[in-house]
Amino acid sequence: MQYRKLIALISICTFLVFLAPLAAKANDLDGHWAKEAIEQLADTGVILPYADGSFGPNDVVTRGDFATMVAKTFDYGPSSRSSFADVEGHPAANYISGLVQAEVLPRTELFRPDDPITRGEAADMVIGALGLREASGHLPEKTSTFQDVEPDHPYRGAIELANILGILPPAFTNRFHPESHLTRGEAAAMLAGSGALAITKGTVASVNNYFSSLTVNTLEGTKMELTLQPDTTIFRNNVPSQLQYILSGDRIQVIAAAEGPRFIQAHGIVTESDVLTKVSQLTGNLLSPREIKAIMGGKWDEADEGLRVTLYDQLLELGFSPVEAELILQKDWQTLQQVSKEAFFTALIDKLGGIPAYPGGIPLPRPEGDLLQQDLADLAGRLLQGRLFD
Repeated sequence: MQYRKLIALISICTFLVFLAPLAAKANDLDGHWAKEAIEQLADTGVILPYADGSFGPNDVVTRGDFATMVAKTFDYGPSSRSSFADVEGHPAANYISGLVQAEVLPRTELFRPDDPITRGEAADMVIGALGLREASGHLPEKTSTFQDVEPDHPYRGAIELANILGILPPAFTNRFHPESHLTRGEAAAMLAGSGALAITKGTVASVNNYFSSLTVNTLEGTKMELTLQPDTTIFRNNVPSQLQYILSGDRIQVIAAAEGPRFIQAHGIVTESDVLTKVSQLTGNLLSPREIKAIMGGKWDEADEGLRVTLYDQLLELGFSPVEAELILQKDWQTLQQVSKEAFFTALIDKLGGIPAYPGGIPLPRPEGDLLQQDLADLAGRLLQGRLFD
C-alpha cells in the first residue's frame, strides 16, 4: 500500500515539474492586448498553441497558417484538389485549395505558404472570404483612412473595407503599415472581429427611407427589420449607392456588427443611378453622378466651379496652353481651331528658321534650303488659312 502511494506521489511530482514550464509558457498571453481574441479562437480550434503550450502572440504568421485560420473561421471546407504548384504536401494544402475552390483566393502559379503574410495581404484574404473583393475594388478614392495607404495600393480597397467593417486591431489607426508582417495577435483580432459579424442574405421586402430602415426576406424564410447607422456603407450592383436606390426584390447581403449594419450589398436591375455612379468612377470621381447627369443634359452651368478649376488644371497638365484650356471649357471650338492652327504654324516656322506669319493671307517667307523645308512651309500656310486639301 505504501509502495502504491509512493509511486503516485512520484508521478504527481513528475507531472507538476513538467507542467511548471508549460504553464509559464502558456502565460505569454497575460497582459497582452489580443489575449481575449486568441483565447476565443483557441476555444474553437481556429488558432492552435505551439507544442510547448505557448501562443507567441507577437510571432509573425505565415500565409499558409493564415489561410488555415481563415478557412476555419468562415467554415470553408478543405479540398484535396490541386491548387498551387508550391503547396503540394504542405500541412495547409487542403485548406488553401478549399479557399481557391470557393474563389476566396485568386488562382496564381505560386502561393508561397511559408512566407510571412503582410497586413495588406491578410486584409485582402479576409475581405475575399466575406465575398466582398469585387466591392472593395470600387470604393471611392476619397475613402481613405490611413495616411500610408496610397490610392493605387493593390489592397487599398480591402484595407478600407476591413476598417469599415470594424475588424481591424485597435492599434491600426492613422497608419496601417500594409507591408508589415502580420502577428498572431493581430491575426486573432482580425478573425475574431470577422467571426462576430452577423451576415444576412435574402431579398429586399421593403425600404423605408424616412426611418433609414429596410425589411429583408432572409434565405431562412424569416423577415428581418434592419435600421441603418449613419455610417453604414451601401453598394448596389457593385458601385457605391444610397438607401433610396435599393429596390424591393433586390438580392441583398447585410453585414452587421453589434451596433447595427456596417455594410450592405444589393444586386438588382440596373438603374440610372447605377450607370451615373459607374461613369463617375470611370472619371476617377472627378465628376459626381449629379454633375454627369447635368452635363449629359447639356446643363454645364450646374457643374461645380471646383470642377471647372480641376478640369482647367488637368488640361494644362496634358499640354494645352492656358488660352486653349479656357476655350475648351467655354466650348468655343471655332476659336480653338484657329488658335491651334496658329500655334502649330508658329512652332513649325520657328523650327524651320523662318519668320512666323499671321492669319489674313499674308504671304509666307519661304525658307531657303532643300525642297522639304519649302514644302513644310507651304503646308503650314495652308493649315493656317484652312486650305489643307486645296
